[in-house]
Amino acid sequence: MREALTINHKIYKFWIIKVHMEEMINIPKREYEKLKMQANIDVELLTQLIESFKDIKEGRIERVR
Repeated sequence: MREALTINHKIYKFWIIKVHMEEMINIPKREYEKLKMQANIDVELLTQLIESFKDIKEGRIERVR
C-alpha cells in the first residue's frame, strides 16, 4: 500500500510540474496576429472538408460537367 502511494505521488508530482511548466517566447504582435488568423482559417477549412465528406458519404452531390 505504501509503495502504491509513493508511485501515485510521484506520478501526480510529475503531472503537476509538467502542466505548470510553460515555455515563454517573444514574437512581434503582428506575427502573433498572423498566426492566430491562420489557426482560425485552418479550423474553418477543416470544418468545410468534414462537411463535404459527409455530403459525399450521404450521396448529396451532383456531377458537374
